[in-house]
Amino acid sequence: MNPICNFVKYLFRLQLLLLIPILLANLPYQADGLALPQIISKRIINGFLMPNTLGPYSVSVVRKKGNILYMCGGTLISKQHVITAAHCVVDGNAAADPSSVTIGYNSMDKNKQKKATATKVTFNPSYLKDGKTSSRYDIAVIQIKPLEYSDNTKKIPIYGGKLEAGQAIMAMGWGGTEPKAIMRNLLRGVKVITGTPEECKKFSSSFDNSNGPQVCTLGKLTPERSTCGGDSGSSVVINYNGKLALVGTNSIGVYMGKTTGCGSKDSAHFYVHPFYHIDFILKTTGLKRSDIVVGTATQGKAASLSSNEKPAATVTKTVTVTPSLPSDISNLL
Repeated sequence: MNPICNFVKYLFRLQLLLLIPILLANLPYQADGLALPQIISKRIINGFLMPNTLGPYSVSVVRKKGNILYMCGGTLISKQHVITAAHCVVDGNAAADPSSVTIGYNSMDKNKQKKATATKVTFNPSYLKDGKTSSRYDIAVIQIKPLEYSDNTKKIPIYGGKLEAGQAIMAMGWGGTEPKAIMRNLLRGVKVITGTPEECKKFSSSFDNSNGPQVCTLGKLTPERSTCGGDSGSSVVINYNGKLALVGTNSIGVYMGKTTGCGSKDSAHFYVHPFYHIDFILKTTGLKRSDIVVGTATQGKAASLSSNEKPAATVTKTVTVTPSLPSDISNLL
């Protein structure tokens, strides 16, 4: 056979070998009550590069299974605990082997991150029951050996206040910057806005309000700006008294209507609400509520939620929040 043909075939096979092991994380699972759903992977579209000082709590999460790498993000809430999406760390019907999960931290540039291997992986038990998953409980805690805090490695507290419709929040991640783009090395952020319960229910009939298990934002409120593929598990934050606090974890996106794809105005994005799941987080980590929660509010929940879901208690203590918002970002939130 012609040597040139052989060389071309070799390059083609090599390309396949390089592409196959890397999957943009949104592992397939069934979201609850979605009306005619088409699930969108989550990736930052038309966002901005995060300043180095603004995301020291953001970490990358990589799970290896054979030759496949599942890429996600996560949030550092203590020296040794990371919150991420459950679907990032579930392997079949069980939590992934901790030795297969690696945390990247200490840099907004993935190529410059330090690495830490998980010592324990725990997902909310309500996420997976009888082989079925529930996006309302798509949250997990990864435990690692204690890290040393620095300018580039800091925890972020969980916001315990009430969320209103029309509230600006900021999602972030290392996903691509357009619907078909590859993963990016630099952390990016994007402003999104919470929707009304009535509008969000059109995309998920089980949605109650953004003070329940999930926080909902609508594509039409920030058209052509959204999360998309590769950002599952990453941080969603809010401006709390001029500083940042964690208000969500990237989970799923849904679109319906004439316009489709990342940044579509006919889309809704659902983020798991950490404060709603605070009892699971406290039980799993052994942390004290007063050490990881800021804001003073009773979490409101509508009567439509099942009777076994009890409201979270009122938060009465405020702790220091880091980092502070630079003026150009604080104007967005």
